[in-house]
Amino acid sequence: MARSAIVPQVPFTYPALAEAPLVLCVDDEPAILELLEDVLTACGLRPLCTDDCNLALTLCEEPIDLVVLDYHMPQMDGLTLATKIRERNPNLPMIFFSGAPLPVESLAHASRVVHKSEGAMRLATTILQSIRARV
Repeated sequence: MARSAIVPQVPFTYPALAEAPLVLCVDDEPAILELLEDVLTACGLRPLCTDDCNLALTLCEEPIDLVVLDYHMPQMDGLTLATKIRERNPNLPMIFFSGAPLPVESLAHASRVVHKSEGAMRLATTILQSIRARV
């Protein structure tokens, strides 16, 4: 009896993941980006992580559902990046995830602020709340 060969279809598609909210994460620390990617994936979200602020601006042309960004970055500070993102997409929710105190002006651009010392679970909760509030 001949066995029929099963040929996988490439690329694989996972509808639940393909339809999950897309979250852009911008931070200059690779360990933080790796943490964000792990946490967001565990929450059923699609993380899009970069340490390049100019690339982040280009990625905002995609249908991003939320942005998580650091404030202190060498290429461009978070306030400048948030201002440029707001020019392109005024209604896009943004969360500052920073280890340093933020200037008052940055709060005008952020939907929420989570201090890095509050941890990944607090950030995950804040992200999920912000996405649910948008729907």
